[in-house]
Amino acid sequence: MESLSLKSGHQFIEVDIGEITHLEAMDNYVKIYRREKPLVITQITMKEMERRLPADRFRRVHRSYIIALDQIEKYAHRKIFCRQPDLRIPVGRKYLPDFLDYYRSNFENPNADIKNESGQMSL
Repeated sequence: MESLSLKSGHQFIEVDIGEITHLEAMDNYVKIYRREKPLVITQITMKEMERRLPADRFRRVHRSYIIALDQIEKYAHRKIFCRQPDLRIPVGRKYLPDFLDYYRSNFENPNADIKNESGQMSL
């Protein structure tokens, strides 16, 4: 089990990396959402979390979001549709080229047309 030791409140807790579905920035804190476990709120920067998480399993897709790559179900209109019902994560302009490279090379139909911001097909 790969885990992170994080301070939450006045105690340190171990968070299993495999349980993390996504992270969301909240002012000077990060909310860590986990599969079937309560969310953890910790005082750490997104940049530091991005550095500590394995790059082959997580990707920063927005100023406020990091997603576990195994949670991606599909992508459309600058939103990631996640395996978790009703969860949609926006993809920020800054992160879009990197995310699209990943998406195109790792999903079933890499030749599918993906519209860019202006509505034109891009491949």
